[in-house]
Amino acid sequence: VTAAPAPSPGRALWALLLGNLMIGTGFMLPIGILHHIAEDLGVTVATAGALMWAAGVTLAIGAPTMAWVTSRFDRRRLLATALAAYVVGHGASALATDFGWLLGSRLLTLVGAAIFSAQAAATVALMVPPARRAAAIAFVFIGWSVAAAATVPLTSWVGAVAGWRSAFWLVAVASAAATAFVAAALPAG
Repeated sequence: VTAAPAPSPGRALWALLLGNLMIGTGFMLPIGILHHIAEDLGVTVATAGALMWAAGVTLAIGAPTMAWVTSRFDRRRLLATALAAYVVGHGASALATDFGWLLGSRLLTLVGAAIFSAQAAATVALMVPPARRAAAIAFVFIGWSVAAAATVPLTSWVGAVAGWRSAFWLVAVASAAATAFVAAALPAG
């Protein structure tokens, strides 16, 4: 019996790029729909803007902290679990009945983001030869760049057409696909 071939680093890099695309998209998601969230949950737009402030603080503190705490975990499981938490968190956010629930679910969701992006970079460094590391890490972080360019117009449109909750569901579903790709494409260990 022969073992299945190990997943290729190229496929894994694409999976990590897609994962970072979803992380960046989820991070910036509220920007284009703040006024819809504020109106629906009965808060001011300034108060709804706390979703972005809290997200930034969570990533700023969480990324280095979680990178240190999770550095010895199996990367494939860790990255897939972080994205799976992102799926659950965006679903919970879509179900929020008040602003406190939405803010709390966003903070918990973004712990997954703090884990994913930092560990994606560390994982790439383990998968490619030293001469290719910088290019591979830059490739994986194209996901954040695409998210920065596309998220606000896309979520603004989705929010206007289908409501802000639909934008959260859309990110949850797309993150589920990214989770499956990461789990399939990354080698174990």
